[in-house]
Amino acid sequence: MPILLTACGKKDKVQVVNIKLTSEEYALCVNRTDSAMLAKINDFLIEIKSNGTFNKIVARYFGSGTPQGVKSAPQNSDNALVVVTSADFAPFEYVENDVYYGVDIEIAAAFAKKLGRKLVIKNVVFESIFYELQMGHADIAISAVSVVEERKNLITFSNSYYFAGQVILTKAGDRTFADCSTAEDVETILKSMDESVKIGYQYGTTAYYYLYAKSSEYNEAFPITGVGFDNVKDAVDAMLNGEVDYVMLDSGAATAIAQQYNPAKKRK
Repeated sequence: MPILLTACGKKDKVQVVNIKLTSEEYALCVNRTDSAMLAKINDFLIEIKSNGTFNKIVARYFGSGTPQGVKSAPQNSDNALVVVTSADFAPFEYVENDVYYGVDIEIAAAFAKKLGRKLVIKNVVFESIFYELQMGHADIAISAVSVVEERKNLITFSNSYYFAGQVILTKAGDRTFADCSTAEDVETILKSMDESVKIGYQYGTTAYYYLYAKSSEYNEAFPITGVGFDNVKDAVDAMLNGEVDYVMLDSGAATAIAQQYNPAKKRK
């Protein structure tokens, strides 16, 4: 039986079916021709993992630490490191009052500092990230981007820095997946559904590749109707409004959503 991450009380809105359906690795992205930047990123990742910096950053969002806000330098700054992201995916990247937060944002800030460059954050919708790199509008991308084979046709991935997986978000109290204990159990239920069942996801994310078998890692499409949204919040709101039945998203973001929509689960 899965752990349903939800809060106690009448105000609960959502719950997470805490069974990962995929095994994914997050990585930074660079233009396919920029081997010099790729080498610098990989060296940097080794450094922050070995000296404890990476664990400290993660603890600020998944532990007892305090998130550190980052401000973007002006877009036309000299000696800038332009980082493209989609700042709508807490706890990895989000923005409040023009201040950026998140695991990825703090990694980007530390990398810019390492290079002695000013950090310029370019905030776009997720599916535009790869275009920005291809066109040379940014130096790197970091936005909880999973290493998906199909994406390797567009950009080059760094070494991985975080492990994640797709999960399902439901309305609080939904029992559809309550008896599931494995990914196979969840997938059996998904396979039994038909196109009348709508699953929301963020455009361009792994959920799309998974649901429709659009990359070589995922070889069986599900008979549901996928509904894309520009960001996860819109997908969740659509579920709560009855426009879609479920939402599929990365596990870390799902936990953050549960904290946001279920008051008793919010961090104190």
